[in-house]
Amino acid sequence: MTKLLLVEDDKELAELVSEYLRINQFDVTCCTDGRRAIHLLTQQNFDLVLLDIMLPGIDGLEVLRSLRKHAATPVIIISARGGDLDKIVGLELGADDYLEKPFNHRELLARVKALLRRSQLLGGAQHKVDTQHDELAHLVVADLSFNLASRTLLHQDMPVSLTGMEYALLLKLAQNQGEVVSKEQLSIECLGRRLTPFDRSIDTHMSKIRKKIAQLSERVQIRAIRGKGYCLTC
Repeated sequence: MTKLLLVEDDKELAELVSEYLRINQFDVTCCTDGRRAIHLLTQQNFDLVLLDIMLPGIDGLEVLRSLRKHAATPVIIISARGGDLDKIVGLELGADDYLEKPFNHRELLARVKALLRRSQLLGGAQHKVDTQHDELAHLVVADLSFNLASRTLLHQDMPVSLTGMEYALLLKLAQNQGEVVSKEQLSIECLGRRLTPFDRSIDTHMSKIRKKIAQLSERVQIRAIRGKGYCLTC
């Protein structure tokens, strides 16, 4: 069963959300403070984290910073702080998605499932790779190598630190090398939802990816095409 960690200090909301997710066949662990969340994340493996920002003691952003030092576990921030700056900060720190309170439980469930599918954690979306044909499980673009089985990126045989969302977006561009991929397509195929007006999630993720790739490779370029999308060239 897929394991979720729900970090939420509103106990009534936590009970409602966890019960809804359990009905939908998820194994949910709840905690109400950041310090406990960090401890759980270092002691156990979770498939996805639902993380509030405003927590007693250590806030959710600090929990996210701590997690990203050692794991790329998918994270959805759920917060009453829904301003653009709050969303951008959360995404820049490594969150994969951001859901503003109050939210519809069915929308939360849809986002959880979409993110898990992208992370290959739901059985129906797992890609089975024959080890006898390992070369088919790699995509090489210039000096970058994508391992499609483990969903990891290597640069000159060294692993590159990417979140699950960053990997998905970069892989989509690499698979369409030299072509412009629209933000609408990236949003649907990688975020699991249609692009909405004023939604800067794709741009925020892509800004982080471009910075990381620029530090690694002079051959790979990711260009932003105004009004259209992004293009990877080498």
